[in-house]
This record gives sequence, structure tokens and C-alpha cells, in this order.
Amino acid sequence: DGPGAPPVLLPGPDGRSAYEIASPGDGTRLVIRRVEATANGLDTTERSIPLRAPLAGTPALTDKMMILPLANGFLARLDLPLAANPTLIEGPNWRSRRAPPDARGRVTALGPDSFLVGDGARGLTHLHWAAPKDWNSLPAGKSPEKPTFEWKEGSLAADPVLLPETKGLPRRVCIADVTGGVALLTVADGGGLKPGRHWDVGGAVTAGPFIETMPGGATRIGCVVNDRVLVWIDPEKDGKDGVLWKHLSESGADI
Repeated sequence: DGPGAPPVLLPGPDGRSAYEIASPGDGTRLVIRRVEATANGLDTTERSIPLRAPLAGTPALTDKMMILPLANGFLARLDLPLAANPTLIEGPNWRSRRAPPDARGRVTALGPDSFLVGDGARGLTHLHWAAPKDWNSLPAGKSPEKPTFEWKEGSLAADPVLLPETKGLPRRVCIADVTGGVALLTVADGGGLKPGRHWDVGGAVTAGPFIETMPGGATRIGCVVNDRVLVWIDPEKDGKDGVLWKHLSESGADI
């Protein structure tokens, strides 16, 4: 019954816990439940924290913090593990002046204290947030008013997702835009973002993208197009060769 983002369930970085996150009612408080599987059943911890503005996107989670995009255009940081009386620390602005009023804040964790932040339009910022009041955008020396990377095709249609790490290679992120494009971005030395392979999936991405690791270790990217078509992509192949197959829902129902 919240006015902004719906409640979400996020897997904990430890592989044993999950966080349920919601801003119910008028969106002026944040409710967080941490649930951990133990030998004796489920161990649950719940906290309620005042909010200056409702959630406006899916929070990003690391083992040391949770970053939440708020509807007032700011990011908020919650340090983990949950304290008895936790407080949110307001950080940088995520929203571009060109973003529509209903834009969602899109935040993806790249590491323990680094995040990829969408600005509600076409910009992506690589944010380093080392301590509660210590944050900066990358690469070092660029204007903090400008995003690290601006995608020319269109605004993001979904939260970016991080591909599995490959030893000796830079990290890669998959994005989907409103024009029906799915693409890879590489995190360069120094924190810059470089465009990589791009695929046209033939319609609006309405769910995903999501990452699947196949038997043998190969990575695949999946997404749902126009609510009814499941598209399967090999991130190591370009263009049409990379779109391995498409599956239309046989019943005609949404996937």
C-alpha cells in the first residue's frame, strides 16, 4: 500500500539471509525485515525508520550498506548490520533535471562501496561511497554534475545488472533501454564506463534483464519483451548472433 516503489525482497550478500524492504502507507517510514535461515528455523530482525520521501526504486545492497533511491531525488545510505536504532544518511542527488516526475532511481552495487546510479534520463554515474559523509563520482577529476556515461539510445527501462566476475577481466554491466536495446558496459580502469556489445530484442523490455550461469560456467542474459517473449542472449556474441533464441508464451498470457 505504499505510494512509490512496491515492496522488494533482496538476497543478502552472505548467501543465508534476505531483506524485505517497504515504505507502506504514506511512504514516510521505511520498514526493513532481515530474515536468516538458521539450524533452528528463521531468525527475523525488523526495523522501522523515518523517511523524508518515499522509495523511488529498488535499493542496492552490499555487506556493509544499503543504498536507497528516494522520490525527492536523493540517495540515502543505511549502514549494515542493522543497528538497534538505525538512521538514514542522505547522500548525493541521483535525479537529472531532464528526468520525468515518475522516473525511477536505478542503483546497482558494483563492489563493497561502489555503485552504478541511473539519473532517470540517459545518464549513469559510477559512485564511490567510502564512508557515511564521504562520496565521489568516478573517474576522478570529472565534474560531479556530469554523469560518468550517457547512453545515447534512450533512458533505462530496468535496473542495470552486474555480470559474474571473470578473473583478469574488467567488470561488465548489462543495461536495457526504452528503445528495445540491450547492451553491455565495461567498467574501465579508473572507474569510467565504456560501451560494448549491443542487441536489438525487437520490443520493450518489460522484465529483466537477469543473469543466468549455465552448466560449465557460461553466462546468459535473459529478458522478457512486450510481456510475452522470453529472449536469451549470449554476451560473448555480437548483434543477431548473440540473440540465441526467442520464446513466445504459447498461452498468450504474460510471462
